[in-house]
This record gives sequence, C-alpha cells and structure tokens, in this order.
Amino acid sequence: HAYSADSLLSAVNAQLLLNGPPVLIPALATNEAEITRAGQFIAAFTLARVPLFLVVPLQTALLPILTGLLHSGDRVALRRIMLRLAAGIVGLGVVALPLGYFAGPPLVGLIFGQSYVLGGRDIALLAVGVAAHIGLVLVTQVLVAAVRHRLVAWSWLSGVAMAAVILFTVPDLFLGAELAFLAGSATGWLVGTLLVLTTGRRERELQRA
Repeated sequence: HAYSADSLLSAVNAQLLLNGPPVLIPALATNEAEITRAGQFIAAFTLARVPLFLVVPLQTALLPILTGLLHSGDRVALRRIMLRLAAGIVGLGVVALPLGYFAGPPLVGLIFGQSYVLGGRDIALLAVGVAAHIGLVLVTQVLVAAVRHRLVAWSWLSGVAMAAVILFTVPDLFLGAELAFLAGSATGWLVGTLLVLTTGRRERELQRA
C-alpha cells in the first residue's frame, strides 16, 4: 500500500509540474489580453518541451550504470557520474537560454503562426526550465530503478511545492508560470540528486553492516 501511495503521489506531482501550467494559465486568465497571451504561452510551452524526447535515450544509457553504482555502494563513482550529469544539464540550460531567446519566437511563428509568438525572454525561461526538468526526470528514474519510490515522491513534491509558491507570489501571471516551472524543476532535480547520493551512502552502510 505504501508503494502504491508513493507511486500515485509521484505520478500526480509529475503531471502537475509538467502539464499544470498550460492548463492552469488559461483558467487563471481574467481578461481578453491575458486569454490571448495564454494561447501564446501554450504554443511556446509546447515547442519548448520538444527536447524532453531526449530523456528516453539518456535513460537507456544512464540507468543501468547509476543503478549498479547505487547497489554496489561505490560512492566515488556515483558522485563522479552525477557530477557529469549535472554538468550536462547545466550545459543544456546554457545552450537553451540564448537559443530560446533568439530562435524561439521565429520558430513559434513558423509553426503556430505569428499571432502565437511570445517574447524571447518567456521562451528562454521555458527552455531552461525544460533542461532542468530533464535532470529531474533522470534522477527520479534512477530512484525508481533503485526501488526508492518514497524518495521519488519527495523529489516531485518538492518541485511542485516550489512551483506553487512562485506561481502565487509573482504578480505577473505568465512570468510567474515560467519561473514556477523553471524553479520547480530545478528544485526537484537538486533534491532528487541529493537523495540519489544519500541512497548510495545508505546502500554502502547496509553492506558493511
């Protein structure tokens, strides 16, 4: 029962963090201008999420390695791999920032039409948020493979909690949504990374005992 509850909590929070913004923003729009921007936000968010397709091949390559290190208790190797993963995610975010800012608006206009074009800053924030979300998905899948479903739930819950705080404290609805997705994904990724490293330490201590 605990396993089912943790898995359900993880699934709900994962959906809230990734799919909540395009559903919530139109619902919170209060005037015609905000409704128009909500459509632009959905178009930009849809385009920005395309790199999430990278997650599947990354999982295939990384999960067996990281899961093996978790169970073996080799913390040095685990930290090294997690550091490289973090550097890769940060590098992806660094590339996504200018790419989203300069290439995002023309791409949105090309695919969805000029009436759906959102500002470069908005698309850049969403693109960086997607990079952080890739990191979050990867570390939580490592915890799933290690059968640490409660830790998976904590990772997603921390991200959703941070996103909710930002969304309802930033006055600008759309900037708040963009920062909420970015900060929520980054928070969940960092918490998940810490939990992976802690789990590796616990595995080693159990083996010694």
